[in-house]
Amino acid sequence: SFNELGKLTLVSMNTGTQEKFEVTNASQTTETTPKDIKDNPGNVEEGQGFGGETGELYAKDRVKQGRKPFVVFDTPQMGLRAMFMDIRTKIKSLDGNLLKMITKYAPPEDNNDTKAYYEHVKKNVGGKEKVTEDDLMDIVRTMIKHENKPEVADYYLSDPKILKEAFELSKKQLPSGTTYKEAIKLIKGLEV
Repeated sequence: SFNELGKLTLVSMNTGTQEKFEVTNASQTTETTPKDIKDNPGNVEEGQGFGGETGELYAKDRVKQGRKPFVVFDTPQMGLRAMFMDIRTKIKSLDGNLLKMITKYAPPEDNNDTKAYYEHVKKNVGGKEKVTEDDLMDIVRTMIKHENKPEVADYYLSDPKILKEAFELSKKQLPSGTTYKEAIKLIKGLEV
C-alpha cells in the first residue's frame, strides 16, 4: 500500500513478507539521457509482450541475420522489470544452472563470448554454478554491467531505488502494453 510519502508496501511472492520501497518519479529519462539508451538494459527482443514496451524497435539490422530486433521501453523501471522477469524465468526453467542460463541469454552464435559472460556472472554470485531467485539481484546487476557501456550501466545502477522498484514490479503480472504509469496505478489499486 502507498502512504503519503510515496512509499509502497508489497508482499513478497516468495516469502509472504512485506517490503517497503520508494516509488520513483515516473521516468528517469531526461533531455540529458544519452541517445543510445532505450530503457532496455538487457536487450530484450521483440515479441515477448512485456509491459512498458513502446512499440519502437532498435538494432533492426539483426533481422538480416535471422534474429529479432530489440524493443524500447517507456522507463528504465519497465526495461529492468522485463530483464528481472526474463532471468527469473530462466532460473526456474533451467533449474538454476547458470551456464545454461547464460548460454540461452547470450548464445555464442550471436557473437557473444558466452564463456567470459558466464565467468563474470559466476564471480559475482560467489562462484555458484547453480543459482536461485535469491541471486536474482546480483545476476541482473552483473548482466547490466556486462551488456552495456559503463556510462549506460551507470544510468540503470546509480539510483538503487530504480532497480529495487523494477525488482518489485517484476513480481507482478501486467497486461502487455501496460505503461509504467499504468503499472503503478494498477499496483496501487491491488494493494489493500
